[in-house]
Amino acid sequence: MALALEVAVLLNRGIGIRAYASIGIQAFGRSLSLGIELRLGGNVLDEARARVDRFLALGLAVSAPSRHDRTSAGLEPSRQERKNQGDTRIEESAKTVPAPVVLPSTTPHSLCRRVTPPI
Repeated sequence: MALALEVAVLLNRGIGIRAYASIGIQAFGRSLSLGIELRLGGNVLDEARARVDRFLALGLAVSAPSRHDRTSAGLEPSRQERKNQGDTRIEESAKTVPAPVVLPSTTPHSLCRRVTPPI
């Protein structure tokens, strides 16, 4: 179901109204729709739309920022960039962790002894 209503009032030209309604049904891969439109003062609507058309198009033609402008535009980095940043952070923090101290009495060989099962 869709409904649309446009109203334009121009001081020296009058009033223009456009109303549109439609209803549709879809089943088993088929569709049936019915629509009706009512226009009064269509020329006024067309003139009003022509006057404001440039304002309605503002912002629609903005290009996407480049990779270098992402941080200034407030966009999130891509998944690959986030992965690379995370890997770099992990590698840098691993460099600051001190190596474990191994005492001679706690070497892996001194902690293990061979056990033979009974026969």
